[in-house]
Amino acid sequence: MIRTLAMTTALMLPTTALATPPSVAPARPDRLVDGPLEPLNYFVGDWTIDATWSWGTSLKGRNEYRVGLHGLFLEVRSLVRDGEGPLYERYHSFYTYDKAKQQHVAWGLAFDGSASILNHTLEVGNNDLPRLEFVTENPDGSRLRQVMQAVDENTCEWRVWMTAAGDEGEQQIMDDQWERVTSDDPYASADSAPMSGPYDIDSDKFAARGVDVRTITTTIEIDAPSADVFNAWSTSEGWRGVYASPESDAIIDLAIGGRYEWLFNGELGSNGCQILSYIPNRMLSFTWNAPPAQPESRLKRTWVVVELDELQGDRTRVTLTHMGFGDSAQWDETREYFTNAWDRVLGAMQSHFNG
Repeated sequence: MIRTLAMTTALMLPTTALATPPSVAPARPDRLVDGPLEPLNYFVGDWTIDATWSWGTSLKGRNEYRVGLHGLFLEVRSLVRDGEGPLYERYHSFYTYDKAKQQHVAWGLAFDGSASILNHTLEVGNNDLPRLEFVTENPDGSRLRQVMQAVDENTCEWRVWMTAAGDEGEQQIMDDQWERVTSDDPYASADSAPMSGPYDIDSDKFAARGVDVRTITTTIEIDAPSADVFNAWSTSEGWRGVYASPESDAIIDLAIGGRYEWLFNGELGSNGCQILSYIPNRMLSFTWNAPPAQPESRLKRTWVVVELDELQGDRTRVTLTHMGFGDSAQWDETREYFTNAWDRVLGAMQSHFNG
């Protein structure tokens, strides 16, 4: 037996009195509430695809499905890279259920500023795996049909057909699969390109908590005003000015929860690390991870605080404190690694500014 849940879409504002809000703000849920939305729980998480359109253009994409508003909405960010073009967010979509009309509603926003109704149906088969079908009627009279068919827990088949304006026959333009991201790295994508932020900060990733945290502290003095030194720590451009090489780069988004990633060999580095707090020209703190060669420690996070004290003569004292190391032989190795690594990092910055 197959259950079919008809989905008519509309963008509506509430017309009834607002419900009483909860006395305590609940945590962000990780599942949609049981009921009509429950089949969409299959998609919650991150999915990537590395495919090719029928005309030969490659497509690398990532769909990020997040539960929102107390489990009553499913939010989807779709990021793609067409051929050799840049990675960008193409769609931002929302799904929910209209209790008054007893039907699903959904809508989508596109990168070009347009808003579209998502006409679709959801079917759930005997294996409890969902099948989503979308039909889009374009202004020029052409038609696009997409089917997302769950194959197993981590694989979803994606097929797309296009019908040209004035034509009756469909032409299949995509037949590939989305794969669930099972890596612990939330920024992993089809081509290892980190995603844009900011993101929620997951406290469960940290190896240490409380007062008793193991630390490393290093202090240097630099012949530059604190604003210049802060810029080197807090912007991608400033970082590249100090450390840039063909094998290294940084992606820094100065916002709470923003990305703080140093990348080496074009891919691996502090992927998934985030800014925790900052005071312009005075302090910056961010999460940090172990190098790829230490996989057990890399699954967790430590954190770094960089403090800047402006001295006379446009000089700046830099104090770096790295803390939150776990208590094990693997963490001893990680702490020893960074005891040497931060000396090299700060030494390179000192050499750059002291020229």
